[in-house]
Amino acid sequence: MNNYMAMMQRSFTEYPDRDCLVIDGVHYSYEEVARKISALHSSLKNCRIVCLSSEKSLETYLIILCCLMNGIAFSPVSLDQPIDRIVFILNQIKPDIFITKDGFDKEINICRVIKKSQIGNVELDVDSGLMNNDIAYVLFTSGSTGIPKGVLISRTNLDSYAVNVLKDIKIKSTDRVSQFFDLTFDVAIHDIVTSIASGASLYVLGEKERLFPLRYIEKNKITVWFSVPSYMNAYVDQFGTDKQLESIRISIFAGEALSAAFLKKWAKIARSSQIYNLYGPTETTIGICWAEIFDHHIDQGEIPIGLPPGDHHYKIEAVPGEDAGELIVYGPQVSVGYTDELQNAGRYVMGPNNQRGYRTGDKVKMNDGLLYYVGRKDNQVKVKGFRIELEDVEEVLKKATGILDIYCCVAKTDKFNKVVVVTSSNEHRDKIKENIFSLPEYMIPDEIISISHIPRTQSGKIDRKALSNIFHSPC
Repeated sequence: MNNYMAMMQRSFTEYPDRDCLVIDGVHYSYEEVARKISALHSSLKNCRIVCLSSEKSLETYLIILCCLMNGIAFSPVSLDQPIDRIVFILNQIKPDIFITKDGFDKEINICRVIKKSQIGNVELDVDSGLMNNDIAYVLFTSGSTGIPKGVLISRTNLDSYAVNVLKDIKIKSTDRVSQFFDLTFDVAIHDIVTSIASGASLYVLGEKERLFPLRYIEKNKITVWFSVPSYMNAYVDQFGTDKQLESIRISIFAGEALSAAFLKKWAKIARSSQIYNLYGPTETTIGICWAEIFDHHIDQGEIPIGLPPGDHHYKIEAVPGEDAGELIVYGPQVSVGYTDELQNAGRYVMGPNNQRGYRTGDKVKMNDGLLYYVGRKDNQVKVKGFRIELEDVEEVLKKATGILDIYCCVAKTDKFNKVVVVTSSNEHRDKIKENIFSLPEYMIPDEIISISHIPRTQSGKIDRKALSNIFHSPC
């Protein structure tokens, strides 16, 4: 079977009595989930694309699975972000329907809005605005102008990823797979597709359970763990390296650079686990490179990201004055493009054999036949798994406060990236703090400080490198 739909359907057929989903401590078998999906499909069967709020409820997962299994495109939307951003997203994709949690009372005039508790009681007769019927899902990432970018991932893209990654990261039908990530983050799709395609059980961590992830792993005997590394670092320090997470046999980390310092600690408490580093922009369908990490990688202090799958090509384009170059990848995992086609220019390119390519904007180097992540070409960073443009944070806060001298930088430590907003006075700092929730939750900075002198280049531009260097102390 070489497509995710067929692999997922096989699991529903072969493992009816096995746990499919575990949410809030309640176990749902493959047979029960299949029955609920079938009922949902009677309501959604005429839809081309569905938007849904992204809270981690049973209804949310059923809608996503119904869409994945029946070729309906979907786009998860966080209700925690400002309403104008939600409206922008809905305008970009023109969904047939926006399915929200009960209690959502904002006025939406773009499409029909239905509560999740009501969805099984209606049959929709709709005409979608999404023209490409091969789309699997749409996710929105931060854009360099402050405008979110909607990334169109096709079923062909997702087929390629699912087949490629499961060849190397072998999930068993007996596994208990964590679902740690927010559903607006593309690696959450990895969790869902790879676990169901393998007949495994998907264990969903809610907000309270995410506060105690190591306790959750122990209690539920999780065998496949996937998260961003920085989130786990503090918990590993609290847990201590004398105790063991004996159940874990596979650990996967993604969303930000993986440090050897963290892995030294993780390897001590998850001693039986294989460890994988997964890398990839949303535009290349979840992960375009992955590498199994061994002791010698940790000892050398640099962690590889691996190589693209064999059906892909790549090149490293030289960056003037640097040993590293920009990674450009070509192949079936490269996405269709953005919802706004004007944003495609300069990022999507054609390569060997007319394969579609994507300029990642990430600098990499080659060592011992593997790629290593070095950094970004621009001011886009990954923090806690989310891609953030530093200018985005600045522009939103400038509009909210009327203050012009707001600058954003990243303090990089051996543990994680920390976003810092800098301004020139305590009065400005206090006003920024008052308006901090004008930002989406994942863009809220870790610190807001004032300094007397803002470093600038000779041309008068903000010197972000010098600004970041001020904060390069251990966190």
